[in-house]
Amino acid sequence: GINAEYMGFFQKLSQSDRFEWVSKTVCLIHAIYVTAFTSYFMYIHRGHFWAEIAWHYDPLEEGLLLMSTGYFYYDAISMLRLSRLMEFRNLGALMAHHVASGIGLTYLAVYRIAFVFGIALLFTEITTPFLQLRWFLWKLGATSSPLYIINGLVFWVLYLIFRVIFSSWQVYYVYEAYPLYSYLPTIVLLPAIFLLILAVLNYYWFYLITRTIITTLRSKGRSMSGGSAHLPPPSPLAGAPHSKPPHSKIKISRD
Repeated sequence: GINAEYMGFFQKLSQSDRFEWVSKTVCLIHAIYVTAFTSYFMYIHRGHFWAEIAWHYDPLEEGLLLMSTGYFYYDAISMLRLSRLMEFRNLGALMAHHVASGIGLTYLAVYRIAFVFGIALLFTEITTPFLQLRWFLWKLGATSSPLYIINGLVFWVLYLIFRVIFSSWQVYYVYEAYPLYSYLPTIVLLPAIFLLILAVLNYYWFYLITRTIITTLRSKGRSMSGGSAHLPPPSPLAGAPHSKPPHSKIKISRD
């Protein structure tokens, strides 16, 4: 049955791959969870989400910020542990992203200020399920499937919309509204700096992701034309550059 096939496949993975599989599963669950709740907060729970950007307080939003803070710290520790098992690409940039996110969200929750920007920041996690699905398909040996290519293109489009355009607008909005909270102590204003750091990282990753997508499409084209194709790892954010997907695929039976 499915469970037996899955467990057999999982046991054949290396120690680092099993660790990364679990870590990415946690990441996937967190992304789906926060996307659902931030969508609720932004479009249903509060009709005028952007009306009060400085002092709005909601205990549900605070709980989500604190939960995500814990996740970012957990994932940062997981990446450090994983880097001891294999060569981990872009570890420095990923650690900077998680530390900036964790500290920024902690400040928002502690000082109960600018929940709007914390929720909007977490809303960009809408791109993460597609990133993780791409990695899982890669490990399952499904890089030649249409789903792998389509998922990669959808991920690229969503990343452009939410991590580049939306994040850029968010940074602009923060600094445009600066007079509303300019009188606050500098320590309270630190999340605005973290937001800028995250935006720069998003620009850098978008460049890498675009380059990877182009390489994948070219490899797919060579494969369809009869030439040899070498598909790169699923994305610049997906782990070790030298790890390889298994050659065998999981066969799902109806038993």
